[in-house]
Amino acid sequence: MCFRSEEPGTRSILFLNPPDHTRLRGLIAREFTPKRIDDLRPRIDELTAPLLDRMAAAGEVDVMEALAWRLPATVISELVGVPVDEREEFRAVVRDIIVLLEVGAAPEAYDRGLAAGLRMREYFTELVARKRAEPADDLLTALLAVEAEGDRLSEAELITTMVLLFAAGFETTTNLIGNGLWLLLRHPEQMALLREDPSRMPGFIEEALRF
Repeated sequence: MCFRSEEPGTRSILFLNPPDHTRLRGLIAREFTPKRIDDLRPRIDELTAPLLDRMAAAGEVDVMEALAWRLPATVISELVGVPVDEREEFRAVVRDIIVLLEVGAAPEAYDRGLAAGLRMREYFTELVARKRAEPADDLLTALLAVEAEGDRLSEAELITTMVLLFAAGFETTTNLIGNGLWLLLRHPEQMALLREDPSRMPGFIEEALRF
């Protein structure tokens, strides 16, 4: 199973307690920093503008397809280091794997999630090997080299972390964009407030996440 396993290094940080959680989080946080994310802002703006332009030109679009999935998937892929031509196939894979975190999933959906988890582990095992041979300016390459007080991520821990970051990196944001727009359409007075005062947007995002 991708997110939870008894095999050493394959148990996700989501299911760890201190001191194991503390150790793993500390190593990851050396490279997965707020600054690294903040440095992505210009690139995110660059990616978002043409998507919005195409949506405006089309007049009527499926927001989930045209923006909510496409933008976060591109951003997390660039951050982690997944090549452009290898991203599309993981849309359905990530959707299947997220079922493993749900309560009461149907047996067939759970089985698909297990298969998806295996597929992602296989992919990132191969990608780690490629990054070792050809380092790049991405998070995966950085985490390959991270070390603290003589400790470093094992191969299994690195792969598990990459699967989690990649899947959560666009699944959560995709849902936020879709749910946020749905909330605004149901509460047009709130949309009007945001249009009048865009500085309210951070507060809206936080409240949408909470809700």
